[in-house]
Amino acid sequence: MPNFVLIGLNHRSASLDFRQLAAFSGNKLSEGLKRLSSRPGILEALILSTCNRVEILCCVEQVRPGIACMEEFFSDSSGIPLPQIQAKAYCYVGDQAVRHLFRVAGSLDSMIVGEPQILGQVKSGYAEAIAAGTVGTYLNTLLQAALRTAKRIRSETSIGEYSLSVGSAAIDLVQKVFGDLRTKSILLVGTGKMGEAAIRHLSELGAKNIYLTNRNEASAKDLAARFAAVAVPFKDLEEW
Repeated sequence: MPNFVLIGLNHRSASLDFRQLAAFSGNKLSEGLKRLSSRPGILEALILSTCNRVEILCCVEQVRPGIACMEEFFSDSSGIPLPQIQAKAYCYVGDQAVRHLFRVAGSLDSMIVGEPQILGQVKSGYAEAIAAGTVGTYLNTLLQAALRTAKRIRSETSIGEYSLSVGSAAIDLVQKVFGDLRTKSILLVGTGKMGEAAIRHLSELGAKNIYLTNRNEASAKDLAARFAAVAVPFKDLEEW
């Protein structure tokens, strides 16, 4: 019987700034998978990194040493001191880890229950692990079962009938408060997946005066150019 261990941070356990420090993306994700799987006692590994969660799922030889190894990896990769990781992260073992993965893939653990993005994000994380060669028989079987179940949840229940992303839900609330957004000046802070979803939704609603800011100025300019928005220096944020 495989020993599944899942350690993670999400919107309930840690702040956005904390999660951003721990996040994996691009080359950091593929390199992280390889470094994690090369550690003693780690048999298979997968990393799920989104706006709202960073989770590491492993099949390990022994549970306690496996947990310690995964926590140390989390700390080493993020630069966050180990005691802070241990204080903020949740840990699930065995059936609890499996149950949590199924809840995540099925959007039952999302900030907005039923939001559709998470299923694609789990698929993407799985694909990254396959490409890195860090999943084997056990995680392949588990992930395929989780994805099948998530699809059944969406097709056989009404969970996705009124589903929204966090970004689109925020824009809908703004629209209810301020009315027609086509005549409003709107500033978005952040250019990640949530920020991109928000600006896309604003564009669909006909908003014309959209401003973007982000700590990474190049990222703000790139996203602004794609949606005919204006990039604003992050240092000027307080002036707004």
